[in-house]
Amino acid sequence: MQCPTDAMRYRRCFDFGTRHGAGRRVWEIEGSGSFGSGLTTFLLEPGEWAVEIDRPARPARRNGAKNDELDAVCAAREALSRDHLAASRV
Repeated sequence: MQCPTDAMRYRRCFDFGTRHGAGRRVWEIEGSGSFGSGLTTFLLEPGEWAVEIDRPARPARRNGAKNDELDAVCAAREALSRDHLAASRV
């Protein structure tokens, strides 16, 4: 899910996650110490688990097009395959 950077949209992102992820959740944040710091802080306040994820390797795409949905799936698969997840930087 894309999440623009303001408190109202952080809330919508959080509500989406809680509706679709019962129990303990882990939120992967790319750039938790920089552009993702607002969302990370928002998630940590109620006790959510936020981890730093490296930017996924992006294969060359036609015309340099970016695909956020595909990038999110790649990042989730990479995180699920790891034995250790890095704590967020906030």
